[in-house]
Amino acid sequence: MNIRYLLIAGLALAAALFAFIKFGHNPSAESDKVGTTTPTAEMQSVAGDYSEGVHYRAVKGSDANKANKIQVQEFFWYGCHHCEAFEPAVLAYKKTIASDVELVQIPVIWNEPTALHASIFYLAQSKNAPDEIHADLFRTIMSLRKEGNPDIHIQEAAKVFASHGLDTDNFKDQLQSTEIQAELANSQQLMKSFEISGTPTVVVDGSWAVLNAAEVSSAGFFNVVDFLVEKARADR
Repeated sequence: MNIRYLLIAGLALAAALFAFIKFGHNPSAESDKVGTTTPTAEMQSVAGDYSEGVHYRAVKGSDANKANKIQVQEFFWYGCHHCEAFEPAVLAYKKTIASDVELVQIPVIWNEPTALHASIFYLAQSKNAPDEIHADLFRTIMSLRKEGNPDIHIQEAAKVFASHGLDTDNFKDQLQSTEIQAELANSQQLMKSFEISGTPTVVVDGSWAVLNAAEVSSAGFFNVVDFLVEKARADR
């Protein structure tokens, strides 16, 4: 069996437990965005083509949305339990990608809480050991889902940064930096261009978004991603 499948196979059973959960979250709406399945980490043999409108949809990207490498972009939110469940599969897939592919996580911004969490994410990405900080932030913010005071979120996030030996004296000011604001603006532009309405959503090469559908779950979520990566290679 191919080694990339072995790396992810251990996640398949756990991911399958979520296969019938309502999927996707937009906190600006009154309820979760509803799909037919939750993304699974299952990897199966890629057999045949996958179909637009069934397994993926085209997005209204442009050449400006394309990087030198083929990007697999996951739009997520620290407060989304579907994203939390999907995170291990995303990290496992990241270990299997080819040298011409990069996986990029992009925080969504729908309202003030998500904008705050996105700012915290981008600040973490600017520090040493961003992956370790990111993992701790996910756990911390998920534990604060029912806490409506943003100052509490800031205080707890600052503790995460401090635990990694990072200066938090001017933590709030750092979240408002010009660099962070530019990242937020870029995230919002991509969300608008790709019509992101729920999390997690995966976009490949700024051209296609993988659908949350029973057909995708049956095929294996990352098989569809890899199919689109190959499609992107052929188009370049």
